Amino acid sequence: MIHLMGAAQLDVVRAFSTSGSDRFTDEMEWETLPSGEPLLAAAPWALRCRITHRVPVGGSLLLAAAVHEIRGHPGKAEPLVYHDRSFHQLSDQSRIV
Repeated sequence: MIHLMGAAQLDVVRAFSTSGSDRFTDEMEWETLPSGEPLLAAAPWALRCRITHRVPVGGSLLLAAAVHEIRGHPGKAEPLVYHDRSFHQLSDQSRIV
């Protein structure tokens, strides 16, 4: 499951991006789908995927996946982007026309 989080969920995003931190705690409001994947309730969008390729890149592993289901929540979430080793909130003012 790939969760696309909004700027309001920065605390959850930091928990998942910090090595050794607690994940899928009761405070994060999550559930297990019938297919077995965990779903974070606060995620504006979640993608159920099947991994198609694994490619070692340096000390990391690049995954390619096919999306099987898209789950979205109505409402507007301010986008959150990770760039140059920091998180950024996007808004109408950050849009390039």
